[in-house]
Formats: sequence, structure tokens, C-alpha cells
Amino acid sequence: RPHPKLNKVAMVACMNKTLKCLLSMIKHHEKYHYRYTDSMVPVKA
Repeated sequence: RPHPKLNKVAMVACMNKTLKCLLSMIKHHEKYHYRYTDSMVPVKA
């Protein structure tokens, strides 16, 4: 039987990952680097 709240489970997982990333950045006094997190897939215009 499928889980009725899959979208909420996915949203909580994303929030958890974001919070862990932010806490790590604060702990190590680092700034967010967009260059390292950009997608490697080229965007078609």
C-alpha cells in the first residue's frame, strides 16, 4: 500500500538536508559557493 504523504516526507527530507548544510557552514565559518553546487547539465536556451 503506497504511503499517503510522500510529498510531505520528501519535503521534510529536503528541509533536513538544507538545515544540515547550513549548520555545517555556520560551524566551519564558510560561505555558500554556487560554483560547487551548480548542475553539471548544460541549460538549453
